[in-house]
Amino acid sequence: MKTTFAKPRGKAAKRLNELQRREEEAKALVRDVQTKRDSAYEGLAQAERDLTDRYAKGQDPEAVTVELARAREAAATPWQELIAGANLAAQRAAREVESHVSANFAELVAELASDSFAAAERLQGAIEAVFDAHEAWQAEARRFADLSRAVQGVSGADLPYLRFERVEGALTRLRGHVPPPLPRQLLVELDVGSKAEAIG
Repeated sequence: MKTTFAKPRGKAAKRLNELQRREEEAKALVRDVQTKRDSAYEGLAQAERDLTDRYAKGQDPEAVTVELARAREAAATPWQELIAGANLAAQRAAREVESHVSANFAELVAELASDSFAAAERLQGAIEAVFDAHEAWQAEARRFADLSRAVQGVSGADLPYLRFERVEGALTRLRGHVPPPLPRQLLVELDVGSKAEAIG
């Protein structure tokens, strides 16, 4: 099930995950009731077709008549009311989630912030790893080119060209300036703005 915090630490985050799980369960119930309704209606239509077909062939319709009675009973279930009730429960669960987030927003964002900084640092590390890997690739290309000069008929000119400049500009702009995925003003209000500036 979808939750905001994979590993919640604070009470507000743990409670949010619980409420989100309840919301997902309520939504699943809506889908389940709708599926059962559709199945009941299709079962009734099939039973009616079977009875018509059997009777048209001059066969004993008794067995199919029993199935038709069962199908009509299932189709007569108050599906509209059940679905309306399930939808209402899902709406209430969604409002509980919204109310909890609104009442505990600062605490939730404070916990989210640490994960956001970690994500920014991981991305920064990945960018540096790309530059390091590209430099290592170029170094190996230069080694081969230097080696091939001593052999006639072998040319370093045939080495592949990566066109790294197509991404280098964008990565260079981000290099050392990857911000956490949170609004700066919000970070300042939470008294973590200085760390945001250090990363961004």
